[in-house]
Amino acid sequence: YKVAPIEALAPVGVGTADRVSPILRWSAAALGLAMVGGAIAVAELDLGRYSIGAISLSIGGSVVLCFAATGPIVRAVAAVAGLFGAPGALGATTIERAPRRVWATVMTVMIGITAIVAMGNASRNMVSAATDSFEGLGRTDVFVSPTAMEQFPTGPLLPADLKEKLAAIPGVGGVGSAQMAFATLGRGRVMLQGYEDGVARTSALDSVSKTEQARMAAGEGIVISRDVARSLGVEEGSEVTLPTPSGEHRVQVLRVVPYFSAIAGVVVLDLDIMRQWYQRPGETIIGIDFAPGADHAAVMAAVRAAVPAEIHVSTGRQAVDAISSSVQQGTAISAAILWIVVLVATIALLNTLMLSVLERRRELGVLRAMGTSRRFLLRTVLTEAAGIGLTGAALGLAIGSGVHYLATVALGHAIAMDIAYRPSPLLVVYAIVALGLALLGAIPPALRAARMPIVEAIAVD
Repeated sequence: YKVAPIEALAPVGVGTADRVSPILRWSAAALGLAMVGGAIAVAELDLGRYSIGAISLSIGGSVVLCFAATGPIVRAVAAVAGLFGAPGALGATTIERAPRRVWATVMTVMIGITAIVAMGNASRNMVSAATDSFEGLGRTDVFVSPTAMEQFPTGPLLPADLKEKLAAIPGVGGVGSAQMAFATLGRGRVMLQGYEDGVARTSALDSVSKTEQARMAAGEGIVISRDVARSLGVEEGSEVTLPTPSGEHRVQVLRVVPYFSAIAGVVVLDLDIMRQWYQRPGETIIGIDFAPGADHAAVMAAVRAAVPAEIHVSTGRQAVDAISSSVQQGTAISAAILWIVVLVATIALLNTLMLSVLERRRELGVLRAMGTSRRFLLRTVLTEAAGIGLTGAALGLAIGSGVHYLATVALGHAIAMDIAYRPSPLLVVYAIVALGLALLGAIPPALRAARMPIVEAIAVD
């Protein structure tokens, strides 16, 4: 609305409204650097779920920096288009006439590729880390629980005599109990996990020593997940007070462990202590180990026959696979959203090129009247798309790799786990596929330019 009437009559890209002032450019550069620096700080600080904000902040900062570099980016797009010969030279001229619109479309493609590379890789790393943390469950041959293991069975309690029946089955070498329940600690809800012998067979708890197990059995200490330690402001060696139905109990934090806390933070106690303090006799999980040389199929059939129909029975391997599948299902939603972003990039590219064709109808008509072939005009529009798409993809791969690292660190803080940074070459393939889908948006404008009637195009006012 600030554009003067005379200036509004000038072609796109010629008026002063299409040029960015140096002050605005340098301000955008400073703001972008500040946002990226803030994103790094937020990712590195252990802020829990708030750490995820580093992802959006880093992508936003990258866009602001790219705004400051509008000129070089548009020139790069034109240079890429110019590599395709005479049609590319004409396409480059068109690109330089509408820098802001070209920049906006490059950013749309860049964000789509960045999202695919960064979040796709980070999600894969998270699923891998979560699955690895529960691999220890596979060491137990069979689990019996009121609900599936991936649902973290907190109740109801199993029948009181079920453990004895299972222990008496021929071929059963050992039977262990565990119990899970929710409780309030501090200002939030935590999941209590009580195990015989002090600890569960999960990778996160393998580091608990025999001495610490003995102290847990004596009611002197507990093991907590990182998010619980963060919320309570405690560390290893600190003391916390557990409010229980049997009164308050002061215990020491023996170990702070990484644990996949998708539902709630975790507090691990000795099973007998949990039963006494929280007045919950019994168990919600029974683990069974087969005796050496036992017929696994026969023992499994006997276990199923001894367990009531409404109670869930699964092997240790099935439990690990089910937990992994649950985590993958959670990330499937974000994957679908990523491809929606790619679809938006396709529509944006179609819109930009269609506007370019409509604005140049008279120019294209004159070219056709001078003898330019339909194929030449078709290739001209496609070179514009190639310049925009390839430049956006290059920026997306570069920025996506950096955001992938930040996203991995941030997700690790969000789910209270250690997630390894593992770039996957497969995601580069996904990025190429996403670029191909985005370039599909160039086909309708290119066909329109090639099929435009000469007389009608020249007659445009």
